Amino acid sequence: MPLKTIAPLRLYQQVAEQIAALIADDEYAVGARLPAERDLALSLGVSRPVVREAMIALELAGIVGVRMGSGAFVVRKPARDGLSGGFGLSLADLGPGPLALVEAREAIECEVAARAAVERSEADLAALAAAIAGMRASAGGEAQGSADRDFHVRLAEATGNAVLVRIVDQLWRELGAALRQRPDGAAGPARGARDAALAEHEAILAALAAGDPVAARGAMRAHLASVRAVLTTPAAAAGPAPGALPEAEGC
Repeated sequence: MPLKTIAPLRLYQQVAEQIAALIADDEYAVGARLPAERDLALSLGVSRPVVREAMIALELAGIVGVRMGSGAFVVRKPARDGLSGGFGLSLADLGPGPLALVEAREAIECEVAARAAVERSEADLAALAAAIAGMRASAGGEAQGSADRDFHVRLAEATGNAVLVRIVDQLWRELGAALRQRPDGAAGPARGARDAALAEHEAILAALAAGDPVAARGAMRAHLASVRAVLTTPAAAAGPAPGALPEAEGC
């Protein structure tokens, strides 16, 4: 049998594997409530964001379900893979954790917005306005996701830095993919959520039109806070948070 490359697991993936192992070994039965995020973080010696990302991975695998205000519960017992000793979670294929991705976007896109407010041209403003119009006209679905991506990429283009354009595009795509994998990713958003996401993009555009880098940075930070809320709100919670649109809309 040929040797196979061993893919290193990220920290949140290791945590997910440990929790899956406890469930497989009947430490937690189906229907049982898992320890609180804070307690798991303390027991495992990791940060709470790492535990949160592990729970997202387990939720995607259908092993854990999260209920708002109640915590995480075991949904099904995973079967061990006899060859690898793992649980068939495909965790190595998930890429960087979603919270890590949104943190990267917060670090980069807030400054992109500030720089764009100084460097933007009238053509840039027109392109950004057209992207928002496309989001509004599509009212959900793949077309809105495409228009949303166009907004963020056009914003990066307004800085005049091609490297920033590539980085923003890649981060947007990776986080969008992570959001679509969530069990609630296919659910249609409430009208209020769509309106909130559009308002966030319009606030960014207004700051750029005013040539105000401080306001642009703040508007982008507020928008990405909504994206972060999607990742930290359980999939089984009562509906999507502002900016929680399907096909990565509102990203």
